[in-house]
Amino acid sequence: MAELEKTFKQNGGEWKEFRIGDLFISYNGDFDIQKTHLNDRGFYVVSSGEQNMGIIGKTDLEARIFPKNTITCDMFGNVYYRNFDYKMVTHARVFCLEFIAGNLNEKIALFIISAMKFLRFKFQYSNMASWRKIQDLTISLPVYNPARHCEDDRTKRSIEINKMDCHDSATAESRNDNKDKNYTIAFDFMEKYIQELEAYLLVARLKDTRLTEKEKEALRIFATLEDSAIRGGGGVESSPLLERENFANIKWWEFQLGELFEIFTGRDVIIGNMESGDIPLISHQNTNNGVAKYIKRLEHRCLFNYRNTVALADRGVFYATTHNQNFHIRTRVKALVFKEKNISRNIRLFFVVAINRLQIKFIEYSANATDKLSNERISLPVYQNNQIAFDFMEDFIKSIEKAHIDNIYRFWQNKLSAYKDVVAGSGG
Repeated sequence: MAELEKTFKQNGGEWKEFRIGDLFISYNGDFDIQKTHLNDRGFYVVSSGEQNMGIIGKTDLEARIFPKNTITCDMFGNVYYRNFDYKMVTHARVFCLEFIAGNLNEKIALFIISAMKFLRFKFQYSNMASWRKIQDLTISLPVYNPARHCEDDRTKRSIEINKMDCHDSATAESRNDNKDKNYTIAFDFMEKYIQELEAYLLVARLKDTRLTEKEKEALRIFATLEDSAIRGGGGVESSPLLERENFANIKWWEFQLGELFEIFTGRDVIIGNMESGDIPLISHQNTNNGVAKYIKRLEHRCLFNYRNTVALADRGVFYATTHNQNFHIRTRVKALVFKEKNISRNIRLFFVVAINRLQIKFIEYSANATDKLSNERISLPVYQNNQIAFDFMEDFIKSIEKAHIDNIYRFWQNKLSAYKDVVAGSGG
């Protein structure tokens, strides 16, 4: 994923906000199809709701047929991709969205509807979604800036704004004034992103998101530790020893950052003078994981080994990050190099979270942690002998990642395979 996004940006890719009304034409059904009209013949009928993705059955009743490779949105803000021709009810406020830029395929559609999932949280029965309400809302999509991108045939499909047969003619007129024709939507990036997501889940074996017994135990212990710390008035000493089969005698213990890391300070780098390359330059920001630009290797500057280093913007945002390739740092950025060797990605992530808990102390730009950073303390899980419980950290982060990946996987699986049980064919 990281490599794909880096290549995308190097090729002039960026993210741009689009009005939903500038991306789609909306259509409504022309006949109020009722349950009594369902007879298991003809075309599938789409209504509002999440059950069966809004599909309530089939009918051969004469009614408007909507084409496949479109998206439906219902009154609750549920959006679904339709890979089959279908009909729609009128009483349940569901409407068809046809993508102006061209025909959707499954992967592009899944990418787009994921950008629209916020609609589910914006609308409910007391505030129903409609085309009028959503057309002025915006979604972020990847685009190529033609000034920076050498377009291939795939990315030349720009949004053409035409007067088309939509039920809101005023909206159609306004589309003719669209000012974003110079941008091309990065369809290739969307497809590759979904492909890589599917491949990642498969290769990483994260489709099997079942927790091991050690991972379950790590979650239970962490919850107990947090609860005991809260009830104990915040003192680390108040955390009781936890007698567990796999993680015996776990407790919280405080460490100074200087005990754990060698701390290096970055020097000023003028980004505008830097030649583009493939090495991340970590800047003083909390967006894009701290990466300001990908540059060529700097002579006489330390290239930090990502496997044993955490980057930290030490003033204002006070934001720690971990990375997947070696990196340079700018001014007001610290490189925290672990004194302990063989630090895994999961353990680095645990440390990042622990460090970022200090953020509240340095959130003001004037609050500078530079001079006292080595004395700042973080809480870590330890065994009875006060040795850091690295294996516990590893299993805890694995359990969190599995839970997160499981949510992502379930989301995409619902989109990718829900029709297998609901739609046996194309309908009709």
